[in-house]
Amino acid sequence: MVEKLGVSARETLGLPDASIFNTPQPREQLARVIRRLKPRVVICPAREGRHPDHRVTAELVRDAWFVSGLAKVAPDLAKHRPVKILHSMTYRQDFIRPTFVVDISQDFETKVAAIRCYASQ
Repeated sequence: MVEKLGVSARETLGLPDASIFNTPQPREQLARVIRRLKPRVVICPAREGRHPDHRVTAELVRDAWFVSGLAKVAPDLAKHRPVKILHSMTYRQDFIRPTFVVDISQDFETKVAAIRCYASQ
């Protein structure tokens, strides 16, 4: 998957499909990843959407972003808070108006190849 995406790291937290909750344990899991990888920007799903995991994940990412900058949560890792969170639409949603659009035409086949790595998709 990493090779197909052309990224240096990709991690799965093992959260169950259709059962993601924004609770302290997954929040800390994600905050630990943020601290370890130290991204400047985090991209997550849109805050609205039809799949419950996408809506909850948007909230979870926002809260883990905040928690990753707190010294008392996971004190064994140096705190780090990314500069920005971007919310991405995964399909057309008439009730969401994007603030910017990125043309991925050049990388579309790479995206499709990455999606095909998942049997469930």
